[in-house]
Amino acid sequence: MGFGGIKRNSADAHFSKVIRMAATINGELAPWHCQLCEKDYSERNRQGIQCSHFIGRGINGLHGTYGWAVRYCPLNALSLCSSCHGFVESHPVFHTNLWREIYGSIYGRDSSDSALNDLLRRSQCKSRAQYAHANQRAISTHYLAESRRLEQEIEKHEAGKEADYAIYSYIRKPHLSDT
Repeated sequence: MGFGGIKRNSADAHFSKVIRMAATINGELAPWHCQLCEKDYSERNRQGIQCSHFIGRGINGLHGTYGWAVRYCPLNALSLCSSCHGFVESHPVFHTNLWREIYGSIYGRDSSDSALNDLLRRSQCKSRAQYAHANQRAISTHYLAESRRLEQEIEKHEAGKEADYAIYSYIRKPHLSDT
């Protein structure tokens, strides 16, 4: 199944599920909610809630970006209902401001656009795109395990316990001990 002519694979499906499960609104966990209109899809048809990529999933040579480089990056995705997804796709300035509001910038938690600039820089990395394309099975396995972990964390949250609903990317950040 594809969206906009781009094939959807199992890594896309697992990543999408994780994004929609770990949606936050105003910093609070809101699984299966639209991050724009805040509509709850937890008891509805979950096909109505979608994973919206800020930088598209494909290759956009016109703008020098490689969607594969950030295709599975949690900071490149929002949980949006189909109506809001269509709206932000046709209103790029609004989409950018929504991203800033959720992930931080001059409109959000940060005083600069460093997070947005980092995402844009990563999207231009051809070797990162090639890595993601070549390792789809491992990425799929990672996000499947991540969705199972999040299910347990959501149960903790619903029971009033402290929960870790951060999404861990398939790319591990290097440690000083790795050198």
